[in-house]
Amino acid sequence: MLFGMVRIVMKGATLGAFGAMAFAVGTFGVGSGAPLLKLIGAFYITITFFVVVLGAICRLAAFSVSSFIRYIGSEFLIVLSTSSSEAALPQMLDKLERLGCSRSIVGLVVPADYSFNLDGTNIYMTMAVLFISHIFNVDLSWEQ
Repeated sequence: MLFGMVRIVMKGATLGAFGAMAFAVGTFGVGSGAPLLKLIGAFYITITFFVVVLGAICRLAAFSVSSFIRYIGSEFLIVLSTSSSEAALPQMLDKLERLGCSRSIVGLVVPADYSFNLDGTNIYMTMAVLFISHIFNVDLSWEQ
């Protein structure tokens, strides 16, 4: 029953988002979408920068990201198909132990990473707050 209610809300959310965009464009013109497009562009630039820096750090540490992704390929497909990394957690724990990581380290680090290392989400949330503050003309200092 709960999933049925969530399904209804999610279908309504699509219609609500379309209505909000239609209202904004109808009221303020087509140019009202430009700030949002700038946010999306800035987000992709930031994520690209993050991936490049992370790749450079991995290269310095002699860690092959492409080899590791090939090794966890089936788990990667599970994450993509379910939109949840938790679905692949048991297999990831097993594969990391087979690579030579100790069971106690894997049991601590991987679940903690699933909970706390949400890099893309954190980058997006930070940029969204800055976007909203800019739209409402709220000046933020560097400390804030």
